Amino acid sequence: MQFLKPNGYIGITDMCFRTEITSIAEVPSYLKDRYHDYWYFLHTIDWWKDQWTKTGLVNVQCAEELPTTDMMWELFIREFGTDREEGEVAATIARDRGKLIRLFRLIGQRSSKTIYLQEPEK
Repeated sequence: MQFLKPNGYIGITDMCFRTEITSIAEVPSYLKDRYHDYWYFLHTIDWWKDQWTKTGLVNVQCAEELPTTDMMWELFIREFGTDREEGEVAATIARDRGKLIRLFRLIGQRSSKTIYLQEPEK
């Protein structure tokens, strides 16, 4: 946030889970084989919102699932389903059927709070 001026905006769009996975026991069977390769870093929208707001540096203006997620997943599966690098992700999204893996957007506005940076260790 150090490069974002007060009152400036920042936004992200990414994949998320509808519910937070807190242990390997909660991982659905269709994710278990490759969970640690592709999926362990996904979190819920609330998790992301908490990360942005807990410092007081960002006021979240919008935190929501993309309304076009299903259409975007259909296009992704069609386009990358046989791709060597993205095919496995596309296949997992197809198996998920919109139950857990979604797309979200998060938009925040920088507060006027001062940022205190630590000096790097030498």
